[in-house]
Amino acid sequence: MSKNKNRPPVGRRCGFALACLLAIPPVLLFITTPMDAGHQALLGAASVLLMALVNRIRPDSRRVSLWLVALSLIVSSRYIWWRATATLHFESLPEAVLGYGLFLAELYALVILLLGYLQTLWPLERKLVPLPEDTRLWPTVDVYIPTYNESLEVVSDTVLSAQNLDYPADKMRIYVLDDGRRESFEAFAKSAGVGYITRPDNQHAKAGNLNNALGQTDGDLICVFDCDHIPTAGFLQATVGGFLDDAKLAMVQTPHYFYSQDPFERNLGVGEDLPREGELFYGPVQKGNDFWNATFFCGSCAVIRRQALDETDGFAVETVTEDAHTALRFQRRGWRTAFVSLPLAAGLATERLSLHIGQRARWARGMTQILRIDNPLFGRGLSLAQRLCYLNAMLHFQFALPRVVFITAPLAYLLLGQNIIASSASMIFAYALPHLFHAIWTNSRLNGRFRYTFWGEIYESVLCFHLIKPTLVTLWDPKKGSFNVTEKGGLLENSFFDISAVRPHLVVAFLLALGLGSGLVRFYWNEFYAIERDVMLLNVFWAGFSLITLLAAIAAAREQRQVRTNVRVPLVLPASLYLADGHVVKTRTLDVSLGGVRLANPHQEAFDGEVEDVEIRLDDLSVVLPARLVSADDRDLRLQFGLMNLSQQRQMLRIVMGRYDAWLPDGEHPKDRPLHSFRIVLRVVVLMFFGRWLARGRKEREIDETMRANRLWHRFMPLAVLLLLGLLAVLAVRPALADDVRAGSVGAGPARERPATPAGGIPETSLKDGSQLETRTHQQTLTFRQLGQVDGLTLAGAQSQAGLGFSVGRDEVVTEAEMYLKLNYGEEILPGTGRLVVEINGARVQTLALDRDATEAEVRLPVNPALLVTNNRINFRLVGLADRACPNPLDKRVWLTVAPSSAIEYQADRLPLASDLEMLPEPFFDLTSQSRLDLHLVLPDQPDSDVLRAAAITTSWFGAQARYRGTRLSLHDNELPTGHAIVLSTDAKPVSGLGIEAGNHLSVIDNPADPFFKLLVLHGTDGADLVRAARHLTLRSAELRGRRQPVQDVASPPRAANDSPRWVSTAVPVELGSLVPGDQLRTQGLYPGVIDVGFRASPDLFLWPGETVPLRVRYRFAEGPWLDNEKSRLDVALNGQFLKSLPPPRLDWWGSIKRELGAGDNRQQEALISVPPDLIHGENRLTFYFNLRYTLEDECDPVLPGDVVNQVYPGSTLDLTHTRHLAVMPSLSAFVAAGYPFSGRADLSRTGLVLPASPDLDTLTTALDLIARIGAASGYPALGVEVTLGVEGLHRLRDRDLLAVMPVADPALPRLLRGSAFERHNGELRVRPPTLIDRFRHIALGDWFLEHEQASIALAGQREPRALMAMPSALSADRWQVLVTAEDSTQLPAMADALGDSDVTSRVRGDFLLLDDDQPRAFRVNPQRLSGDVNWLTQFRWGFGKRPLLLFFLVCVIFALLVALLVPLLKWRQARRLGE
Repeated sequence: MSKNKNRPPVGRRCGFALACLLAIPPVLLFITTPMDAGHQALLGAASVLLMALVNRIRPDSRRVSLWLVALSLIVSSRYIWWRATATLHFESLPEAVLGYGLFLAELYALVILLLGYLQTLWPLERKLVPLPEDTRLWPTVDVYIPTYNESLEVVSDTVLSAQNLDYPADKMRIYVLDDGRRESFEAFAKSAGVGYITRPDNQHAKAGNLNNALGQTDGDLICVFDCDHIPTAGFLQATVGGFLDDAKLAMVQTPHYFYSQDPFERNLGVGEDLPREGELFYGPVQKGNDFWNATFFCGSCAVIRRQALDETDGFAVETVTEDAHTALRFQRRGWRTAFVSLPLAAGLATERLSLHIGQRARWARGMTQILRIDNPLFGRGLSLAQRLCYLNAMLHFQFALPRVVFITAPLAYLLLGQNIIASSASMIFAYALPHLFHAIWTNSRLNGRFRYTFWGEIYESVLCFHLIKPTLVTLWDPKKGSFNVTEKGGLLENSFFDISAVRPHLVVAFLLALGLGSGLVRFYWNEFYAIERDVMLLNVFWAGFSLITLLAAIAAAREQRQVRTNVRVPLVLPASLYLADGHVVKTRTLDVSLGGVRLANPHQEAFDGEVEDVEIRLDDLSVVLPARLVSADDRDLRLQFGLMNLSQQRQMLRIVMGRYDAWLPDGEHPKDRPLHSFRIVLRVVVLMFFGRWLARGRKEREIDETMRANRLWHRFMPLAVLLLLGLLAVLAVRPALADDVRAGSVGAGPARERPATPAGGIPETSLKDGSQLETRTHQQTLTFRQLGQVDGLTLAGAQSQAGLGFSVGRDEVVTEAEMYLKLNYGEEILPGTGRLVVEINGARVQTLALDRDATEAEVRLPVNPALLVTNNRINFRLVGLADRACPNPLDKRVWLTVAPSSAIEYQADRLPLASDLEMLPEPFFDLTSQSRLDLHLVLPDQPDSDVLRAAAITTSWFGAQARYRGTRLSLHDNELPTGHAIVLSTDAKPVSGLGIEAGNHLSVIDNPADPFFKLLVLHGTDGADLVRAARHLTLRSAELRGRRQPVQDVASPPRAANDSPRWVSTAVPVELGSLVPGDQLRTQGLYPGVIDVGFRASPDLFLWPGETVPLRVRYRFAEGPWLDNEKSRLDVALNGQFLKSLPPPRLDWWGSIKRELGAGDNRQQEALISVPPDLIHGENRLTFYFNLRYTLEDECDPVLPGDVVNQVYPGSTLDLTHTRHLAVMPSLSAFVAAGYPFSGRADLSRTGLVLPASPDLDTLTTALDLIARIGAASGYPALGVEVTLGVEGLHRLRDRDLLAVMPVADPALPRLLRGSAFERHNGELRVRPPTLIDRFRHIALGDWFLEHEQASIALAGQREPRALMAMPSALSADRWQVLVTAEDSTQLPAMADALGDSDVTSRVRGDFLLLDDDQPRAFRVNPQRLSGDVNWLTQFRWGFGKRPLLLFFLVCVIFALLVALLVPLLKWRQARRLGE
C-alpha cells in the first residue's frame, strides 16, 4: 500500500478540523441555551418533525444518517445539560441519593449512546479476498476444537464438519482439545482421523487449553471453533485470503450464527418476527469495529495468525473473556483485524434462560476485568477510535445498575413521595421527549434491521438484576470469579416456568403495579391526596412502560418443551426412496435434520410402501442412508435415519450444514417500526397473563399450560393480585370514607385582634378662654375592598369569626357613623338560630337575625361614633344551627359571606393643626389613611425646567410616602386652592396671593384662601434654589422643626443600580420576618385567617428558563387529636397563583427515622418551594393559609380546643441571591408595575423627563403623576431627574432613559420617534410600515411575531388615540424611552389614572398600549433584547432562547456542512481498510 494511500489529503483533514473548531461555539450555544417549556417544546417538535421528514425522504442515505446522528447527539446533550444545571435540587437526603442516582444512570446512557454512534458510524462492508490459484502459496491451518464437558454427539458433528472444509489436506490439521480427558473422545478422534490433545490440568480454562495446543502444533494460522459450531465447507477459503493480502492482519472473525432458537425466540413465541439477539453485534457493531480496525475476537469461528499469538504470548489468560482480551492485545501490538459478515458457521444457542443469564454474567465479569486490569483508555498502541470501541464494549456490560435505576425510578415518587427530578412535568416533557424520540428513531434507522426498538430494553431487563453482583464485585476485585462453561445441546422433557431466573423481576413488577395503581387512585382523588396531577401523570406513564418491559422479561422465563435432538433445516434437494419391493420413488426434500428428513409425497395419496434407504443429492454429492418411514399423509413423508457410519455422517453434515450458502439469509428483516415493535411487546405480555382467554391457537395454549403447571407461579399470582387489589382498595376508599361533616373546612377567619388605641395628637375642641376651635365637617366611605378584603369576608361554622381593620385620621373627630353590609348566607341555617354579631373594637354594635325567607340581605347599622378611634377593628361572629338534634359548631352548612362592597361610612369634624414642619408629611398626607393621596401642587407662572425638577422631587417624595395607596395630583397654575397644598415659589416668580418673604426657606403657613388649611411652601430665589429646597425637604424631613426653616445644601450619596429602598435585597436571602412583624405571621383560633406578606422586587430580576426562586418555608401547625393530619394543609400562593400545599407533620418512613435519631423538632416543618420567576412582579403578595380540618370524637357534643396557634416562622426565607439584574426590553409592563427602567436608579439619576417647550397643566399633571408613581415603587425621591422643555435641551439627556409626556402635535415628538416603529404622518400618529430590509432582519433574528399590522389597524381606527410606547432611546441605542401621548393634552391625565386601574394593568404587555374607551389593547412592535450589565454571550443565549427555530436552523446548517466534509474522509478510510 503506497504512502499516499495511507494518508487522506491534508487539505481535507485540515478543513474538517478547522470546521469542527468553528462549530464548537454554536454547538455549545445550542446545548447550553436555556429555554422555557414553550420554546423548548417548539424546538423539540421542530427537530422531531424534521427528523421524521428527512428519514422518510432519504431512508437509505448514509449522509443523512450521519446528519441525524449529530442531531440526536446534540439534542440528547442539551437534555443532559438541562438535567445537570436545572434539576438537581433536592429537599431531603433520600431525594438527593435517588435523584443523583437517576442522573448518573442517564449520564451513563448518554455515554453509551455517543460511543454506540461512533462505533457504528460507517459499517464496513468487507468483500471476500480470494486465495491464489496456486495452492502451494496457501498457508497451513491448525483447526482447534476445544471441549470440556460437552457430549460427544455435539463435538463429533463439529469435528466431522471440519473435515469437510474445502482446503488442501496437507495444509490443514484438525485437533480436538479435550480438557475433560475422556477416553471416548480420544477413541473418536483416532477413528475420525483427527488429532487429540489434552493436558494434565485445566488451568486458565479455555485460554489455557488453546495455549497448550499452540505449543504442540505449528500451523501458520489457527482456526478456532467452539465444539458446537459447525463450519460450512467454504469457511477457510472465505477467510484465509486476507492473510496473504495483508501481512499485518492478525485475525479474521466471522459471525456466530445459531441454528437453534434462543430462549427469547422460543419462550416468547416471536420466532422469525424479529431479529435475533446477537444480530446487532454481528451486524453493524462488528462492521463498525472493522471500520476502526477494532474487530473483536469472539472465541470461535475465527482464524488467527500464529505470529501474532507468539508476539502476545498466546491467548490472554488474565480474564474470563480471553477472546476480547486477546484481540485487544493484538491491537496494542499494531496488528490489524478484520470481520467477514457472512455466516460461515452455525452453532447451538443457549437452551434455557438461566443458562443464557450465566453466559452473559461471565461475559460481564470478563469485560469488567479487562476494564480494570487492561483499560483500553490507557496504555500504548491504540488509536483513539480503537480505545473508544473497546471502551464501549466494556461499559456496555455495566448496564445492570443503570437499567435497574430506570425501571424503578418512578417508584420514588409513586411509593415514597420523593420528587427526584426537581422540575415541572411540562419542562421534563419538553426536554426529555425530543431526546427519547431522536435516540429511538436514529438507532432504529441505523440498526433497525438488526435490533427492533424496545427489545434491547427487554434483553437488558432480563439480565440486569443478575449482573449487578458480578460487575460490582469484579470492579472491586478483578481477580474474583471463575470461568463457567455454557451447557449446550440439552433437551427439556416438560415445559415449566423458571421462577428462579426472574424472582427479583417479580418483586419489582409487583411494586410497579402497586405504584401504578396507587398513582392512578391518587390522580383521580387528587384533591384528597394533594398531589400535582401533571407530575403524577408523568410517573404513571413511566411506571407503566417499566412494567410492560419487565413483564415481557418475565415472560422469557416460560421454558418451552424441547425434545427434538436435531434441528430441522428447511432445504429442498432431489431425493430418492428405495423401497423393499425394489421400487424407487423420485421426490424432493422439504426439510432435513441429522436424524431424519421430511419429503414431499409425489403421489399425493396414502403411502404404504416399506422404505429401506433414502438417497439425497447435492450437486455432485450423493449420500444413501438407511431410513424407516415414521409417518405419511397426502402431502408429506417423514423418515427417520438409521445408524450411520462416520463417512455417512460426514456426508450428511456436508449436505445439511456444510453447504456454502447453508446459513445465508433469504433476505433482510423488514425495517424497524417502533410502534409496531411495541405492539409485539404488548402481545407477549398479554399472552403471558391472559393466555387462558386468548388461547385460540396451539402456541397460545402451550404458553397458558406452561404458566398453570408451575405450582409456585400458580400460588404466587393469586396472592400477589389479591394483595395488590387490597392495597389499592385501601387507597381508594380513604377519600370515599372521609366524613365531610366531621371534617370542618375553614374559610378566612379573623385577623389578629388589636386593642383600640386612643387618637393621639388631637387638641381639645375648646380653648382655655372658653372659645371653640374652628372645625370642618367631611364625609368618608371606606369599602371593605379598599380595606384590603378584595374577596370580602367568609365565615364558616357556627362559631366562626372574621374581621378587618381601618383607621380614622388623627385630626378627625367622628360625629356620625354607620355600616353598610351586603350579606349572603347558607339556606340550611335553621329558622330562629342564625345570628350575626357585629362588633367594633370589642364593643357590640348590633346582633342581626338572619331571615330564613332569603339567603341574602343588605342592611345599614348605626354605629356609636364614640367607638371609633384612630385604629379600629371590625369583627363579625356567626351563630347558627343546621341540625337541632346534633348541634355542631363546625358544621360547614352554617356559613356567611360579607361582600367586598360593604363599607364603613362616617362623618367627622376635621380639627385644625399647628403650623409645624415637624408634623410632615401631615396634614398633607395622613399616614393612617387607607385612601389614595390627593395632593394639590401650586406652580408659579410659566415654570422653567428647574422649577419642574423641584416639583418632580417633591411629588416623588410624597408618592413614596403614599406607597401602595397611590397618588392623585391636582396642579394649579399660580393660584392657591382651598384645602391643603404644596406651593413652589421663587423670588422672580412668586405665587399670587402667597405673601411670603423672600429667601430660600421651607415653611408651613395657613392657606390665605382658607386659613383652616395649610400650605407647605418651598421658596427660593430662583429655580436652582428651589431644587435645593426640594432636596432639603426630602432628605432632611425628619429634622425639620417649627413653622419656617432655612434651606441648606444637602448632599446625597450617589445611588447604585437597583438599590431602591423598597425592593427586597438580592444580596442575602430575605427573611419573611423582615417584611412583616412576626406576630402577623401567626394565626390564632379555630378559624385562622390568611397571612399576607407584601413585598416589592426589582422588575429586572432575571433567571434563565427552568431556574426558580427558592422559598424556604418553616412552619408549625397547632397540635392535638382534633386536627386531621391527613386533610389539613398550609396553602401557599403568590400574587393569587397557587404554589404548593404543605402538610402537617406526618410520620412517613423518613420522618420516623429522623425522629428516632432525634434529628430536629418533628413539630416544626420545613419545605422548599420552587417559585417560578415570572410570578414575581414589581409589587407582590405572598399568602399563607392554614386550611385546617378537624376530627371530633363526638360531633354532636364536641370538645373544642382552646389555644390554637399556627405559625409561619419569621426565619422563612425568599432567596433571590442567584438572580441577575437583566431586563427584557422594551417592556411597558415593567414601567407600569414598577416604573422601570427609570426606577433602576432609585434617585432617577439616569432619567430624563421630556416635556413640551410650553407644557400646559394637563401635561404637567400627567408627568408629575407618573413621577409620583415611580417614587411609590422605589421608595426614594427623584433627586437626580433632569427635566428638559422642547427639543433644544434633548442633547443633555443623551446618557439617560427618557420619559416623554406630550401631545401628538408637539414639535419634539418626531425627533423622539426617529428610528422607531412609529412616525407622525400628516399630523397623525401611525405605525411605520417595516421596509423589506426590516422584514429580512426580523426573519433572520427570529422576530416572527411582531404585530406591526395589527397595531397599525388598531391605531388607524382611533380618532383621538391615547398611547403608551416603549422603545430604544432616540438619543442613544443603549438607553430606553417611554412616550405617553394623546391627540389632545386634556386626555393625558386620564391616561395616568388608568395606570392605577387593575383591569388596565392586567392587560399591559409588549411595548405599545392603546387605551381605547372599551378596553386597552397591547401589541409588540419592537424587537426585544436584554438590558443591563449583559455580555455578548448572555445576549446570544437569551436571543436564541427566544428564537429556538433560528438556533435549530443554524445548527442544522452547521451539521450539514460538517457531514459534507466528513464523508470524503470516511470513504477514504473505508478504501484504506479494504485495501482499495
